[in-house]
Amino acid sequence: MKKYIALLLLMFSINQGIAQGTGCWLGDLTHILNNSHTSAFKNFVTGNGGFTEFKTLRELAASRGLNDAELFEFSTDLAKVVDPIDFIRKINANPNLIDAWKITSSVRSFNDFSRAIDFGGSIIIRANKKLNILGRVGPRNGTIGTMQIRTELIRKGVSEDEITLLLQGIPRSNDWTELSVSAMNRRYWDEINQPHIDEIIANGGDIRFIHDPRLDIHKYNLVADMPDSPFKQKCIAEGISKIRTFTNMEYQYLVGKGYTLQENGLMIKL
Repeated sequence: MKKYIALLLLMFSINQGIAQGTGCWLGDLTHILNNSHTSAFKNFVTGNGGFTEFKTLRELAASRGLNDAELFEFSTDLAKVVDPIDFIRKINANPNLIDAWKITSSVRSFNDFSRAIDFGGSIIIRANKKLNILGRVGPRNGTIGTMQIRTELIRKGVSEDEITLLLQGIPRSNDWTELSVSAMNRRYWDEINQPHIDEIIANGGDIRFIHDPRLDIHKYNLVADMPDSPFKQKCIAEGISKIRTFTNMEYQYLVGKGYTLQENGLMIKL
């Protein structure tokens, strides 16, 4: 069924000549179809004109001020209704229903932080969904880091229980610091970081990168750019000029588990 859906999406995108930058709705639709438990929505979308009606409804919702995360939630709710055609007909007749949905939905959006968010736009928190934050603690480009954004979200009233973030750094005990840099990082990944990502996958919440792990600036730490410290001197002594970031390792691990990074910063499993 998943291969059939993917083929339909590909054929539709080719036939419609979808412009670059509009792929978000295709990714959302693929995810929803693969996880929808209602045959009514699948039959609607795969039927004559269903793709176009879905895309048109998304464009209408976007014109009413829904951001990418809210559009995904709105589309997910559409997939749950018994009669999608009747649902769309009512919204087309009264677009104010979209505004009412936004007011009553449990989606909270945050974007007024002390520093800019590097990647993905606003932070969206959904009811009964963990927000799993991934990214750089101290990004070199002056954007907000993971620890700081967590702190500011809590100040804005978000419960600590709604957020997950790996708070444990590399231990400073001798059995760690006596290791080579590569061995230390590998041990940290194996014993601390990877288990954290496995817990994130298991909790079923939103996996949100606030820095793009595909970019070189977030893919490697350059030793030359590090502040002078015993760790920097250790890297130099071991002939290391750059170190792969845990942010990129997390991204690659999730890709290996079947996840895809969206431009809104969310990793979703298609």
